[in-house]
Amino acid sequence: MKKRGFFKTIFWFLTGISAGIFFAPKPGKKLRDEISKSKQKLSKLGEIFMEAAKDANSEIKELLNSKEVQKIFENGKKSMEDFLKISEKKIKKFSKEAEKEFKNIVKKVSEKVKRK
Repeated sequence: MKKRGFFKTIFWFLTGISAGIFFAPKPGKKLRDEISKSKQKLSKLGEIFMEAAKDANSEIKELLNSKEVQKIFENGKKSMEDFLKISEKKIKKFSKEAEKEFKNIVKKVSEKVKRK
């Protein structure tokens, strides 16, 4: 999702530059020279962005593989497992209580039906 936003920003940035160049009132030779220079600058800018993206990617991978983050993931996993165990116990208890209550209701209804 964040990559799309980044690429949209780059796309609109480049679109804006292109529109500005094409709508500027300049002679053909001068315009072609500027387009050529802009192309070179944009190519260099693209290389800089790609290098920055590679650096960010490696930094993120390094961070995710760090002991601290792995410990956080493990603690989160343990907490979720504990939560599930507790929830399962409570559900079983609730289920047993509901079953007892249902049996009591059936018994009371049966007694009332027999009396009539």
